Amino acid sequence: MAPFVFMAGTTDGKKRKKDAKFEKDLITGLISLILLSITANAKEPMYGYQIARSMEDADSGISLKQGTIYPVLRTLEKKGFLKSHLKASESGPPRKYYEITKKGRAQLTIWQDTWDETREFVDSILGGMKNG
Repeated sequence: MAPFVFMAGTTDGKKRKKDAKFEKDLITGLISLILLSITANAKEPMYGYQIARSMEDADSGISLKQGTIYPVLRTLEKKGFLKSHLKASESGPPRKYYEITKKGRAQLTIWQDTWDETREFVDSILGGMKNG
């Protein structure tokens, strides 16, 4: 089963045909940006399930399976963008809490600028297609 769930819909309530592979490829490239942003905006360190829930709460229509984010969290930690610590849990095994580092905040700024430029470019092209 694919790690991504996309809920298709439009503002007029009609379902739109989706290209699951394209959407998967697109979101895969953005997961690191999303995870750094969530941890940057957190008031305290978060464990994986909390991070996954915050993405669900964004009500974007895009949902990532929890198992999808853990390898990315580990990669971000290896790169020094996140740091983690284990903390005992009242209901099960210890939880690994993540928080963004200074290096991670600097990288997030770069990725946000890149995303903004990319989004503006794509929007300008797609806007021209809709009007043309």
